[in-house]
Amino acid sequence: MSFRDLTQEKELKAILAFSLPMFAGYVFQQLYNVVDMAVLGKLIGTDALAASGAAFPLLFFWTAIMQGLATAFTIVSSHFYGKKNFMALPDLLFNSLLISVVMGLVIIFLGLISAYPAFNLMGIKGTLLPMTMEYYEILLYGSFFMSGYFSLVAIMRGLGDSETPLYLGIVSNLLNLMMDIVFVRYLHFGIWGVALATDMAFVVVFFASIIILSRKLNNLLPAIAGQINPGIITEVFSLGLPNAMARSIKAISIFVFFILVGRFGKEVFTSYAVASRTVSLALSPAFILSIAITAFVGQNYGAGLNGRIKRGFGRSIFLAIFLALAFSLMFISFPNFIMRIFTNDANVIAHGSNYLVIVARFFLLFYLMQVFFGLLKGLGNTAVPMRITWFYILAVQLPVAYFSAFRPFTFIPQNVLGLWWAEPVGWIAGFFVSLVWYLRKTKKNISLT
Repeated sequence: MSFRDLTQEKELKAILAFSLPMFAGYVFQQLYNVVDMAVLGKLIGTDALAASGAAFPLLFFWTAIMQGLATAFTIVSSHFYGKKNFMALPDLLFNSLLISVVMGLVIIFLGLISAYPAFNLMGIKGTLLPMTMEYYEILLYGSFFMSGYFSLVAIMRGLGDSETPLYLGIVSNLLNLMMDIVFVRYLHFGIWGVALATDMAFVVVFFASIIILSRKLNNLLPAIAGQINPGIITEVFSLGLPNAMARSIKAISIFVFFILVGRFGKEVFTSYAVASRTVSLALSPAFILSIAITAFVGQNYGAGLNGRIKRGFGRSIFLAIFLALAFSLMFISFPNFIMRIFTNDANVIAHGSNYLVIVARFFLLFYLMQVFFGLLKGLGNTAVPMRITWFYILAVQLPVAYFSAFRPFTFIPQNVLGLWWAEPVGWIAGFFVSLVWYLRKTKKNISLT
């Protein structure tokens, strides 16, 4: 697949053509995730499922930082492509690898020294703690390859290629799935075998990404001779750090939620560990659509085509509405079925089903908020999405969670439904702030034809 010029085709066609491979990769990824969680819960046991859930907030935090920074590569590469500045691409590739090396090493170091204090705060103890640490540490060691992979596929997407990341994702998931089954069912490695399978899959696709992207760039340029470019490094961090901070604050909120949920006992903790991950799966297409909008807007912004940006943004709103309503209907109609995929514990299923039904009613607001964020990022503004994310999480979501679920100024649990409602209340606040910002600050800047 060659790079796609998103400044030429009809807006909806361009966005769909770019998005569909990512959606296909998403579906494949979620099928793997379902199997992965089923392997943990049914082949190893409920404790293994709880351990992976306990490790999830910290792993999500580090992954959020990596993916947040990688978004900058999509923005920068899309602007270069829109301006037809192909000579800057080798430097972008070289510096992405340099940044990934440093990022991976920093995350491994910080992740190891913060693990025990974080798990203690979450109340992870007894036999669950060593199992959680085992799973967490092995996945953490793969951060170097994971960070590099995220950065490289982000560059591909900024250049209009969403198919190659799809194929790489399929390869990664198939390898992961096969090694999961072999390591757990036949070699009896236990939970660390599941983590090792994930690391090995990322090693393969990381090196494959380097080879593929290098060859693709050679089709645009007579030779590739990338070098350290302080300008690119500065731009990547100026665009990427706000996005990484926005994603990391979401990860911190998940960590705090796990601490709060843990106060209600093991069954509620396990139900949230399972149900929140399934909700993450349902919300992933919102992030995919946001990435597609970022790439589309980025290329057209680089080419100075503001009219196309406005029309493409409008078409994206309709896509977001369709996807959000589809997932809402699924989760509201079949919450018990979804929970039974991962566990047979009746109490865990009941608590998790309540959570799914409550949050699914508000998926639409989250999807629309991500469409606004994708527009702003494509225009080179990553600071506003960060501020809005910080606002709705820190000023709305977490205070609502605490004061509605616990006796005020204590950690005495009273009503777990207060926790379940906090997340959608935060989305409501974030959506309306995003809408106001768009109407007052952004709409006039893309109204040109």
